[in-house]
Formats: sequence, C-alpha cells, structure tokens
Amino acid sequence: MHQLDFSSSNLADLAGKTVIVTGAARGIGASTAALFNSHGANVVLVDLPQAKDAATSLIESFQYPEKSLFAPANILFWKDLVDEAGDPVESLEANRVIDVNLKGTLNTLRLGLHYLSQNEPSATGSRGSIVFVTSTSGYFGSTGNAAYISSKHGVVGLMRASLRRAASLGISLSSVAPCYTPTHLTAGFGQKITDAGLNANTPEGVASVAASLACDGTAHGLACLVWGSYKRELERTRQDLLISWLGDDLVDSMAKFGQVMDSMGGYPLPQNKD
Repeated sequence: MHQLDFSSSNLADLAGKTVIVTGAARGIGASTAALFNSHGANVVLVDLPQAKDAATSLIESFQYPEKSLFAPANILFWKDLVDEAGDPVESLEANRVIDVNLKGTLNTLRLGLHYLSQNEPSATGSRGSIVFVTSTSGYFGSTGNAAYISSKHGVVGLMRASLRRAASLGISLSSVAPCYTPTHLTAGFGQKITDAGLNANTPEGVASVAASLACDGTAHGLACLVWGSYKRELERTRQDLLISWLGDDLVDSMAKFGQVMDSMGGYPLPQNKD
C-alpha cells in the first residue's frame, strides 16, 4: 500500500495558465473549475449547451470571473470540438474498435442474460454460462493502442459489474484474456513476435480455455490469462491482493460502499437536465 499526499504548493504556479474542464457546470467539474480559477488560471468551462445558465452562475461566483468563459459543446460529437477549418479529424477506426469490442459486448451480454435466464436450471442451479474474450490489454497497457486497450479494459469492467446480476439468474460469467495469438488480425506484426523468441498462443489453445471456462461450474468471476503454456488466473488473485494493495481500512470502506450501492440496485445513472 502506498499513500499519496498532495501539497497545495503544487498549485502556486497556475496564474496565467489555461485549463479546460469538461463537464464543468456541475459537480466535480464545477469544483475543479473553481479551484483552478481561485489560483489565477484561465478556465474554459465545457458543458452541454443547456448547461449555460448553470455555468454562467458558476463563473459569476468565481474569484476571478473575468478569467473564465463557457464553451458549449457535446464531447460525443467531433464537430462540436473542432473548428471546421481545423486539421485534426475524427478517428473513425478508433470509434469502430470501441463500438465492436465494448458496445457490441454489452449488447451481446444483455441478450445472453435475457435468454439464458429463461432456461430451466440444471441440478446445480445453472442456467448457462457466458465467456468474455478480453485480452492482456484489458489488464496492461503494453500494446500501445489507446482505443483497443480502453475497449478491453471496458470489457473487464463490464464482467466485474455484471457478476452479481448474472449469479442471481444462475448464469456463470468468466473471461479468457489471451496475449499474442496469430490470426488474420495480427498478421501485420506476428513475425516480429516470433523473431523476438516470445510465446505465442494458437487459436485452438485459446478456444480450449474458453470452452473449459464455459463448462466449469466453479468458474464464475474467473479470468484466465493465456499465453502459450501460461494459464494464469487474474481476477481471484486480484481480490487476494486487495489488502496489501489498498490497505485493510480502505478495503473495508469500499466493501461497505458496495453494500450501499447494492441496496440501491446499483449506481444510478445521472439523468439529463435542461
């Protein structure tokens, strides 16, 4: 466990610097914008157009209101963020990676839970299983592709967030996290991996692990990193390390927070406000 202690002296040199805060009209964004402004920074508050009144009131409350302005924008839309004459272009490829890997997996999970929950339970109470294909990129950032790494981290979070709901339906969730596997998707760089003398999976080997997880009645919540002969569990071992990672006091507080969230039926998504 490593406790971080931050000093306000780090903020002493903010005067004259420019800070952009997204989601700035309310909540954490508003407090962040106010803090930077109080130290003399020029602050651009970015939020949805309908948040203009809230942002304007916030700016009027600032210590240096003349150093702040509101920039209406929806960060989902590239055209809101970049002037038409600007050089950067939206990365359609990055969007596609996230759409396929994360949104597609979410859609598939929802359908899977819906239809599997209608199965008659087995003698052990199981109605079926779902195995996610994550990646070592869902746990590490060494592949260097931001969109792919982000999407695979999202799939890991999706599995973790869905475990309790799936268990209540008698459905097992687990995941396989393969490292480099020669397929048509990796054909452009596979030789470099081979030349470096590194392990390689086979599609058949990864499939074997996925099938084993699907058929293992005790695999709920388990994730298996697969890389050649390496088959290492990721999720349960992470749980075992939490106290040494975070400290028992924080682990206890997080557990109690989780219980409160469970009693509410999960973290409520924010509602759109005009």
